Amino acid sequence: MACALSGCLTFAQSAAVEPAPQPSPELAPLAIAYRAPEFAFADNDDPPKLSRVDGELLAEEITDAWREHGLVRSAELAQPDQRWPGDFFYVLTFSGRQRNDSGFWSQGFNTLTLFLLPYSVTHHYDIACTLENVLTGQQYRATVQATDETWVTLPLVFALPFYQHGHRKEMAIAADRLYESFASQGAFAPAMTNR
Repeated sequence: MACALSGCLTFAQSAAVEPAPQPSPELAPLAIAYRAPEFAFADNDDPPKLSRVDGELLAEEITDAWREHGLVRSAELAQPDQRWPGDFFYVLTFSGRQRNDSGFWSQGFNTLTLFLLPYSVTHHYDIACTLENVLTGQQYRATVQATDETWVTLPLVFALPFYQHGHRKEMAIAADRLYESFASQGAFAPAMTNR
């Protein structure tokens, strides 16, 4: 409810990386499926709880960044137990955890000052992915860590149209790192044929 009464703005914390390697021009981008059956979410020091929805949202942001960079043609969410039809080159299984850190007292003072005193929430992402080649069954593994920070205060209500810009930038950086790691292991190789 406090967030609904105030504004927020998110800032990326990771340094940008070199752009992900582009696919070979003679190949059309690949279609992939993704799932997130084992992703956990925790606030502060609370024990992590499974949150497939949070995992699926982050996986969607990662694969959207790949699609926007022209690295994949499409990415489709699949159910955890779904077997893979012939529509996909690769299946991305997304796991890990997200932990949000914020100060109890700073949130309390924000509320006492009618949302004028700002406070921040730092989001830590530990992401582990397995990419499976549907044709060969070969698997590739990659991990990435990412951090962004959201500042919450009433005056930032005017930033609502672009408050997630920093988060999207952070996920795009994480996506580039994951793609680069997979590509360095031989995934997305030009030897693939179109399906």
